[in-house]
Amino acid sequence: NTPTMKTPTPMKFSLLFLLLLPLMGAHQNPPNCGNSGSPCPLGMCCSRWGYCGTSNAYCAPENCVSQCLEPSPPPPPPTPTPPSPPLPPPSPGGSDLSDIFPKELFEKFLLQRNNQACPARGFYTYESFIEAAKA
Repeated sequence: NTPTMKTPTPMKFSLLFLLLLPLMGAHQNPPNCGNSGSPCPLGMCCSRWGYCGTSNAYCAPENCVSQCLEPSPPPPPPTPTPPSPPLPPPSPGGSDLSDIFPKELFEKFLLQRNNQACPARGFYTYESFIEAAKA
């Protein structure tokens, strides 16, 4: 006893076609915005092809026909740095370097300057230091 194959009837083809029809149209995505449809959901741009989206393909100025994003304003110029406060005026009577660096301190810094073993002894004096600083 061999199994026989039945030939599909036109009714079965029709039923199969009706079941597959929604799937065939699902990947076509008809236009849904702009002149041919309704507005896009909030935050989406309508492209010149009639589709909603948020990328440059939808929102770039050359692609967008409605609900286009506003270009962001340029950043404000930087706040200028305030000028530095002026230096205080010199005290009346002037401050002399000898007030800041007295001879006793000079002698402590240069203890060996007048050492007998030093060939340059006597070369650098406190008075010459003050004169050089004033110049």
